Amino acid sequence: MKLLHAFIIPVVGLGMQFALAAPALADQASVVSGCSGGGDCSALVSAYINDLKSTNTSAADLDAAMADLTVALGEAAQGINSPAVKAAIASGIRTASAAVADAAQRRRIYDIALAVENDQDDSIPQTAASGA
Repeated sequence: MKLLHAFIIPVVGLGMQFALAAPALADQASVVSGCSGGGDCSALVSAYINDLKSTNTSAADLDAAMADLTVALGEAAQGINSPAVKAAIASGIRTASAAVADAAQRRRIYDIALAVENDQDDSIPQTAASGA
């Protein structure tokens, strides 16, 4: 036992501290970039939602963030010709809609997902997700 104490005491006595690096939070730009590049958009959006929730984001702020994300994804989808990437973006937008508390806004976001999926770029409003 003395040998154990002889080893532990000097280490503790040095006051060593270990800090774990916090994982980087997802941001809207990285989500849009990942989705536009053909990534798993639904998973990227889910990670973004989870990150927002982990910072105790209010329901109203989460709704606003999902509206902003939807507009950004809708704008990005307009410049994409790949049906598979557009379908993935539409899936991500549907994931965003599921996180929205306000029923009317959730429906508007879902409608934007349908417009993206059906390649109806002219039907993707720039601000309709938030009702502005």
